[in-house]
Amino acid sequence: MKKSEIFEMVKSVLIDTLGIEDGAEVLLESKLIEDLGAESIDFLDIMARLERRFDVSLSEDGDGVEQFIMENSSEEELETGVIPTHVLKELHKLMPEINPSEFVEGLTFNDIPRLFTINSLVFAVALSLKKQKDIDVEEDL
Repeated sequence: MKKSEIFEMVKSVLIDTLGIEDGAEVLLESKLIEDLGAESIDFLDIMARLERRFDVSLSEDGDGVEQFIMENSSEEELETGVIPTHVLKELHKLMPEINPSEFVEGLTFNDIPRLFTINSLVFAVALSLKKQKDIDVEEDL
């Protein structure tokens, strides 16, 4: 399977779910919240539709970022809600599809969904296809 094929299917799901009239605005780097107007409730619908479309479970790896932050932060750091600098420096390894410049000082746990792009969904689907179905995704974008 090609990454471009996954992108087209993800794009179709987003157009349907978010009621996007102009599909031309749906780009790989489009941010789900900022650019496409997704809300937190939309994320559940989007994930469920993608799981059905690709016959995978996206939730299996979905807690990795939260778990990483919790395991690498002290209780005091977690109470502030701000992701510690030493964790920010490593977070891009878990989210390689996100531009590293997005991981700025003062980023809170609640800010993480604002970073998600269409590429984040494509990345998650590709990872799930590999882990759950042993399907390699060809990088063609």
